[in-house]
Amino acid sequence: MRIHLHPVRLLAALSLALSAPAFAGTTLNIHAQLKQPKSATCAFFRFGGYLALSGDDAVVGEPYLQHAHATAKGAGCTAIFAADGADGWTLKQLIDTSGPMAVSGDRMLVKLFTYRRDSGGAWQTGPMLALPGFADAMDAQNAARSVTLDGSTAVVGVPAATVNGQAAAGALYIYGLDASGTPSSRTTVTASDPALSAQLGWEVSLFGDTLAARTDVSSQNNPTSLYIFEKAAGHWTQSAKFTDCLGPIDVLNDDTIAYVTTSHRTQLLQRTSPGQWLKVLRLTPPHGINFFLASDHMGRLAVGSSNDAQLNPIGGLGGVDTYEVMHQVAVEGSIDNDNPALSFGGPLAVDPSRLLVTESTCDANLGCNSTTVDVVEADNGTSHVTNSSSGGSGGLGLLGLMMLATAGLLRRRH
Repeated sequence: MRIHLHPVRLLAALSLALSAPAFAGTTLNIHAQLKQPKSATCAFFRFGGYLALSGDDAVVGEPYLQHAHATAKGAGCTAIFAADGADGWTLKQLIDTSGPMAVSGDRMLVKLFTYRRDSGGAWQTGPMLALPGFADAMDAQNAARSVTLDGSTAVVGVPAATVNGQAAAGALYIYGLDASGTPSSRTTVTASDPALSAQLGWEVSLFGDTLAARTDVSSQNNPTSLYIFEKAAGHWTQSAKFTDCLGPIDVLNDDTIAYVTTSHRTQLLQRTSPGQWLKVLRLTPPHGINFFLASDHMGRLAVGSSNDAQLNPIGGLGGVDTYEVMHQVAVEGSIDNDNPALSFGGPLAVDPSRLLVTESTCDANLGCNSTTVDVVEADNGTSHVTNSSSGGSGGLGLLGLMMLATAGLLRRRH
């Protein structure tokens, strides 16, 4: 592994307010490795395919897969690990649902299933969201390609939806949830220019009154596009469209969006006024190609790559780059993966004090299979690694050092 640190970049055209360092006096070290659970009731196919952080809970999911034993909830499970102080992390709960997921506070959405965390810390199943036009639960689950959640607002992306006679133009369904998770409202949002097979909703990201969604990269009729919607006076309207989006996408806050472009670089957008979005900075990590994005919605952004030949056809071993993005400032650090047998770059999850990274073992013919998720966390300076796997722990140590080197430069908005 090789570590790089790069200078702060400043865009003078925008204003900035900086607060005290969020991690002043602390260090970031490896805390644990979350291993794929062994369970008689859960079969994991791509452990770490989806990641989320919520307080002291790390939520590890996998793609929604179907096989002969699939139910309406899908094949596979979502594993929830809990931090237990200096002793590391322990498996707390298995949920028999798999697929795209999102967590916000004490709420969680996996496919169309809602969950609430009770006073004892356990996640309880809530109502299932209903998709218009789908009477069959399995069909509805299959149609829900992406989800995002912020507070009591949930969004489901349905690329297969027909809009104005255009098959698979794609639609977004926005739900307001009450305290139990029951939908109290539902709004349908579509592109202003719905097109045949564009498949809007392939990916969605929400923060506050800003919603981003992209179309499918494999669409033959239209370039992959990023659509931005803003909520004002209770109504969602499209405010911008960018046609150089490959994905993934992430809404960092109401005024900042990141997305990976068709040239595999991470583009930052800044809202200069309601409905007006400006390209302000393109991040070019030392190792190049970007495939994964995650933010903590407070200015911290992680960008990951992969050495999976299917994802990275131009070669390279992948890695993770971290930035502190606050309007016009990006503090940049990166770590390169030197192990061709290990894919270390994503998926990712970030919060103000932790970073989750999926670690995969790669094969030239079969691609990458993941069984481990790595945790880097701000703690008392003691590195604690459990269930380490061969070939992975050395790179993780340097990731911890890289995060430690940048910790004093991190800033947080209040």
